[in-house]
Amino acid sequence: MSAGCAHDAGASKLAAAAPRASDGSSACEGLIGRFVGLPAIEEVPQASSAPAPLAGRWWVRKCAAPSHEGRVRLRLEGPGWYFVDEDGSDLSLHQQVPFDLAIELEGRLDAELANGVLSIWLVPEKEPLIELDASRNLDVRASSAWGAFLRWMPLVPVQAMAADRFSDAAVSALRIKLRSGATATYDFRSNQGDATLGKLGAGQTPSHAFGDRTPWLVNDRLLLPPSAVHVLGPIAPGPTRLDVNVEQGEGIAYRAVCERDLDSNYSALAHGRVSEVSGGAIITRGTVTGLGLHTTDFAVNDCKFYLIISSVARARRTLASLRVRA
Repeated sequence: MSAGCAHDAGASKLAAAAPRASDGSSACEGLIGRFVGLPAIEEVPQASSAPAPLAGRWWVRKCAAPSHEGRVRLRLEGPGWYFVDEDGSDLSLHQQVPFDLAIELEGRLDAELANGVLSIWLVPEKEPLIELDASRNLDVRASSAWGAFLRWMPLVPVQAMAADRFSDAAVSALRIKLRSGATATYDFRSNQGDATLGKLGAGQTPSHAFGDRTPWLVNDRLLLPPSAVHVLGPIAPGPTRLDVNVEQGEGIAYRAVCERDLDSNYSALAHGRVSEVSGGAIITRGTVTGLGLHTTDFAVNDCKFYLIISSVARARRTLASLRVRA
């Protein structure tokens, strides 16, 4: 069973994060508070070996994973956003769309050790439940005379139609991934834990932007249109190294915010308004510019933190691979 709907979510629902809640299970302790990357739905040109870039983020704020005799029911809930970049013949939408998302998977656990990789699979025994509520506060623009007429007509709910279209596409993409479950891996050769939607083969690990065996905290390929934002973490305090490979665009800007300050700045991030993040909350910042591979170091010593990533030039779309390591 699944549902893809775009209710008229007001500011109180989509602008602020829900209270954090976990049942204390080991699965939830590794997921609660984490930002999960969402792959781009649109086709993005890429090298054949490169993973699909991420175009959105989901903040896991509630987690429950009761288990019994090798079976588990995993339910995750939280707010997030996704950058919709669509040019239609009559209407277009280029905006970061906030949403609330809940996913529930129920099935059995299987495990196998092969080629130095421990794989743990959650194999669904029923259709995954997916509930997605997207904001209707969308900046749908006309790209033709007919589109302008549709926007003008009070009885034609173009914003709701755009929200429904996004919701349906997002739920469909998630359903396809989740039908085969989820995989958690631990590579003993590199001491690297990882997880992904879908079922990987025994001994396989998820594909990432940087494919060497250097241990990492975050290893993503990011799509950053103008006004798009990614948040990574949480990341433990201490010296941090940032590897960035700029594939397209001018480069990226990064800001670090303590975990305790993210709630109050969530609304700005969910709507892509990174300039509205409180200056007092930013504990370090920097930019990485120019095509190719760059490495930069910084340190956050006082708190667990999140990294906020945006394009350095808001007028151009940026595609960049990014790795965070301690």
